[in-house]
Amino acid sequence: MQPLFAWHKMNKILKYFLAKDLLAPLGISLCWLIALAAAAPYGNFPLNDDWAYTKSVEYLLDHNKFFINNWPGMSLFFHVLWGTLFCKVFGFSFLTLRLSIVVMGVIGLFSAYYLFSILSKNKFYVTIAVLLLAFNPFYFSLSLTFMTDVSFTTITILAALFFIQYLKSEKTTSLWIAIFFCIISILIRQIGLLLPLAFVPVLLLKNRFTLKNFMLSLLPLVLTIAALNIYIYWLQKNQSLPPDFGKTSAIIHNLTYNFFSYLIDRLGLIVFYIIAMAIPLSLVGFPGLWRSSSRRLKILTLTAIAFLLFFIHYKFYSIPIENIVYNFGIGPKLLKDTYFGITKLPGLPKDLINFINLIILLFILPFFLKLTTRLVNIQSSLSARSIKMADLAYIAILLFVIIYSIFLIFNNSIFDRYFLPIYPFIIALVIPREKTEASIPMKVFPVIFLITMALFSIAGTSDYFSWNRARWKAVDYLMNEKKVPPSMIDGGFEFNGWYTKAKIRRSLISEYTKSWWFVEDDQYVIAFDELNSYQKIKSIPYSSFLPFNKKSILVLSRNPCSEITTIGCNAESLTKDEKYLISSDSLHYFPYSGTVSTQRKHSGRSSVLLTASAQTWIKVKLKNFEPGEKMVVSFWKYPGKSGTGIVIRSNFKDGFNYFITDDIVARNSSGWVKVKAEINIPSDFGASDMDVGIFNSGSSECWVDDFELSRLKYHKNSPQSLKETGVE
Repeated sequence: MQPLFAWHKMNKILKYFLAKDLLAPLGISLCWLIALAAAAPYGNFPLNDDWAYTKSVEYLLDHNKFFINNWPGMSLFFHVLWGTLFCKVFGFSFLTLRLSIVVMGVIGLFSAYYLFSILSKNKFYVTIAVLLLAFNPFYFSLSLTFMTDVSFTTITILAALFFIQYLKSEKTTSLWIAIFFCIISILIRQIGLLLPLAFVPVLLLKNRFTLKNFMLSLLPLVLTIAALNIYIYWLQKNQSLPPDFGKTSAIIHNLTYNFFSYLIDRLGLIVFYIIAMAIPLSLVGFPGLWRSSSRRLKILTLTAIAFLLFFIHYKFYSIPIENIVYNFGIGPKLLKDTYFGITKLPGLPKDLINFINLIILLFILPFFLKLTTRLVNIQSSLSARSIKMADLAYIAILLFVIIYSIFLIFNNSIFDRYFLPIYPFIIALVIPREKTEASIPMKVFPVIFLITMALFSIAGTSDYFSWNRARWKAVDYLMNEKKVPPSMIDGGFEFNGWYTKAKIRRSLISEYTKSWWFVEDDQYVIAFDELNSYQKIKSIPYSSFLPFNKKSILVLSRNPCSEITTIGCNAESLTKDEKYLISSDSLHYFPYSGTVSTQRKHSGRSSVLLTASAQTWIKVKLKNFEPGEKMVVSFWKYPGKSGTGIVIRSNFKDGFNYFITDDIVARNSSGWVKVKAEINIPSDFGASDMDVGIFNSGSSECWVDDFELSRLKYHKNSPQSLKETGVE
C-alpha cells in the first residue's frame, strides 16, 4: 500500500504545480542550476567590480554600519543588504555572495516566465524566451558574481510584472507592489527611475483624464524619486557621497553640449545590440507578416531601417564592445598585459567577426517589421478608443527600452553588460502573442540558437573561472609562500582593488606605466604573457574549453635598474638675465614662465608662481632614448587640488602624450603635495624626441617647487631576488 500512497501523494503535488503554473519555471530553473554547476564556479575570490560591493558587505557585518567605498557609482543599498543576509546565515565569503545572486537569478527566471506568460499564450515560445534569458552570456556569467546586474534586472522584471498585473486587474495592491519594487530597484541602481517613468504615459492612457487619475499615474515616479532623494540625504549625513556616485548632471551635460557626438557614437551600437538580443524570436512569423503587410508599412519599415543603418555603419567595425563577452570568450581579462593590449590574445579573425555582425544585421528587417506592425495596430486601437491591456503593456515595455537606450547613449560609459536590464523586455517585444502553431523551422531555429548560446555561456564561464583560479594561485604563491606584501604586486584590477589602498590614477592610463588600478609598486606583475623589463619566475597552467586561450598565468618580477642621469631644479637660482632657471647641480638651464616667489616654498627660499593663464614652469627636451629605459618625473605643488601637472609630449608614432595631475605620492603639513610619474620608454621609441614640463591648466594660480627628472636603465640579467626588493 505504501508505494500506491506515495504515488497518490506525488500525483497530488504534480497537479498542484500544474494548476499554479509552477512546473515550467521550476524545470527551467533546475536546468539552469545544473548548467551553472557544470561551469565549475568555485574559488573564493572577487570578479570584475564585485570586490567593491563585497567590501560594503564586510563593513556592514563588522561594524553594523552601511558604508560605500569610493569605487561604486550606484546606490547599492539593497544589493548589500541582500548579500549581508546570506552572509549572516552561511558566513562571509565570495562564494556566499555568489550564492545570493544565484538565488536572485532564479527569482528573475520565475518573474520573467510569468511576465512572458501574460504577454503570450504560446507556452512553447514563453519557455524558449525564459531559457534565452537564463543562458544569455551576461545573465549566466554575472549570476556567478556579486555584481549588481542580475539583482537589478530581476527587481526590474518584478516591478514590470506587477505594473502589467495592475493594467490587467486594476487592483491597487498590484500597483503598490510595483512601486515597492521600483523603490528597491533604485536602491540598487539609480536608473531604477526609468521604469516608473516609462509607465507614466501608459497609466494616463489607461483611464480617462481626471485629476485623481493624473496623480495616480505620477505616483510611482514621484515616490521612487522621493525614495532616492531620501536615501541620498541619509547617505550624505552618514558619509560623503563617493566621487563617482551616479548623478544626472553628467547625462544632462552630455545631452546639452555633446548631443550629436554621443548620438552618432552610440545610437548605431545600441540598435545593433537590440537586434542581436531579439534573435531568434524576431524571425518567428516573419514570412507571413511580410506577405500580409501593406506597401505603405513596408516602405515605413525600410525607411526607418535605412536611417538606422547609417548610425550602425558608423560603429560597425568596433563591435563588439567588450566587458563580459569579448572576441571569443566570457569575462573581462583585467590583467596589465591584456587590459592595455600589450598581449594580443588570439581570437576570431576580424573579417569573420564582421561577417557574423553582417548576419546579425539581417535580422533588422524582421525586428522592425514586427515593431512597426504592432505600433500601427495600436495606433488604430487608440483612434477607435478600444485599446487593450496587451497594447498598453507593449507601449510601456517599448517606452522602457527607448528610455533606457537614451540613458545608454548619453551616459559617460557603456559596457556590453549594461544591456542586460532591457534584454527580457526586448524579448517581450518580439515574443509571439497567439497560441497558433508555428512551422517546424520556426521552432527548430530558436532551439538551435538556444543550445549554441548555452554551450558558449557554460564553456566561456568555466574558462573565466579557470584562469581566475590560476591568477589567485599566483597571488597565493607571492603573498603566502614568498611573503610579498600586496603593495608590491600588480595582480590585476580585482586583486589590487581588494587588497591595496593606493588611489586610482586617472590622469595617466597607459601601458608604459603602472596600472591605474590602485597599484602602489609593480615590482611583481601577474600576466598572461611576458612583459618588457620583467622576467618570468613562475608559470601556473589552467585548462579551457574554448580555443584562443593562453593556458597559463605568469608571475613576473621587474628587472633591476640603474640611474643614467638625474637633473633637478629647486627654483633658487636664475641666470643674470633672469630668462632661465639654473638646475640644482648648476649644469643645466631651463626656460620658464611664471614668477619666482618667496611668498610660498616647499624648500629653500623660493618657488615659482604660475598664474591661471596656462603657464609652463619648466620644459626639458630629451633625446636619444635606448630600449629598456625608464623615466621618473616629480615636483611639488601648492595647493594640492590645483590643475597643475606633468606634461609629456613626443612625436612617437603610436602617441606618447600625457598630462599627469593626480598621481600624488606625498603630502606635507603646509598643504604641499608631490606629484610623481614613472614611465617606461617604448622599446622602439628610438630617435623620437620628448618634451617634459610642468604646466598649469587650472583656473587658479599655483606654486611649484623641487622639480626632478631621472633617466634609468633596466638590466636584462636575472630579476631582483626577493631579498633585494626588501622582502624577507
